[in-house]
Amino acid sequence: MVLEPGNGRFQKSAAQHSTFADSRHSSAMVLELGYPKDATSDLWLATSMITACEPPRTTSSTVAPIAFEIATGDVDDLSRLYPGWEGRFQQVSAGAFRGNVQVVQGQLIRAFRGTTNQVLLTRGSSQPGWIDFSPITPRNHKSRWQGRQCDPNHLVVRGGQVGVDNVAARDAEIVTLSVPIDLIRRAANSVLRLKGDPARIDWRCLCVEPTALAVLEQLVKRIAARSASDASSSDCYADEQECVVAALNVLSSRNGTCALEPRGNRASLVRRAEEYLRERLASTVGLIDLCEELDVSARTMQYAFRERFGIGPIEYLRMLRLNAVRADLKTARTQGLCVRDVARRWGYRHLSNFAADYKRHFGVLPSKAKSGSLSQ
Repeated sequence: MVLEPGNGRFQKSAAQHSTFADSRHSSAMVLELGYPKDATSDLWLATSMITACEPPRTTSSTVAPIAFEIATGDVDDLSRLYPGWEGRFQQVSAGAFRGNVQVVQGQLIRAFRGTTNQVLLTRGSSQPGWIDFSPITPRNHKSRWQGRQCDPNHLVVRGGQVGVDNVAARDAEIVTLSVPIDLIRRAANSVLRLKGDPARIDWRCLCVEPTALAVLEQLVKRIAARSASDASSSDCYADEQECVVAALNVLSSRNGTCALEPRGNRASLVRRAEEYLRERLASTVGLIDLCEELDVSARTMQYAFRERFGIGPIEYLRMLRLNAVRADLKTARTQGLCVRDVARRWGYRHLSNFAADYKRHFGVLPSKAKSGSLSQ
C-alpha cells in the first residue's frame, strides 16, 4: 500500500484497500506526516498494517514483507507506529522536531534506519527472541546506548531480554538490524561454524573491524530503503541472508579487550533519581532535595546524569515535565481543558513563562497543540 498526500490529506484507492485486506499481497507505505497536515486516520491505518503482519517466527518460511517510510514533525508519530510496544519517545533538546524513519520487515529480518534533528530519548521493551545489531558510526557516535557513549567502529548488540534505552544525539542516524535468534543460530552453525548460544546475548558494545562493520551498515541501509514489492523478491531474500552473515562476520572480528558493558553503580543512581523526579513532576524540586534524598553529592549527581543523558538532573526534570504537558495538551480539547488548566496541573504557575519555555523546547506555542488551537 502506498499512501500519498493530496490536498492536505492522504488518498487511498479502492485497489489499495483491496491489497491491504489481502494478506497474501505485499504492503508498502510512504507517509509524509508533519505540520500542518492532520494524518491521524492514515497513521492509524499504517499502524493497523504493521500489527496485522506479525514478525517471522521461524526461518523455514517467509511472510509478506512490510515496508514504510515516515517523515514527521511530531515525535509522537513514532510511538503510534508501534501500538503494541511498551515504550516512549521523548524530545530532550530544544527546537522544532524533524525525523525520518525507514523500516522493512523482510522475509527473514527487520531493517531500520532513522534520523532525528533533536536529541531523542527512547525507552521501552524489547522483542523476545530477537537480537539487534546497531553499528556505531560518525553519524551516531555522540548518542548514548544503555548509558554508554561508544566510539565509531563499534557494534552495539542487544538481546531481547534487555530493554531499549537510547539517547540519540542531534542529527544522528541510527541503523539497526534485527534478527530472530533461530536464524542467527542456523547461520552461525551452518555458514561460519561458530560456537555459542546467541540466546545468552544481553547487551554489549564491541570494538570490531571497520571494513566488516561498513559492509553490514550498507547492507542494512539497502534493505531498509526497499519497497515492499522489492522486499518480496528473491534478490532481497538473498540480501537478508547476506546481512545476517555480515553481522556474524562483524561479531567474529571483535576485539574482546575493548568490549563495553552497561554502567553499574551510576546507572542505579540515575534510575533511583528518575523515579524520585517522575513521582514529583508537578511539584517543586531542586538539586538539594534530590541529593539529600539519594545521599550523594551534587557533583556525583550531575556527572551521572550528564553521562547518561547529556544534561543535568534539573534540566532532565524540566524536559520530563514539558513532555508530560505536551502529551496532555493533545487531548485537552476533548476534556474541555485550556492551556492554563494543563499548565497548572503540571506545576506551572506563570503562564507567560511556561509558554516561552514550551516554545523554546518544541518550536511551537502550547496553544497550537496538534489537537487544534486551544484557548489560553
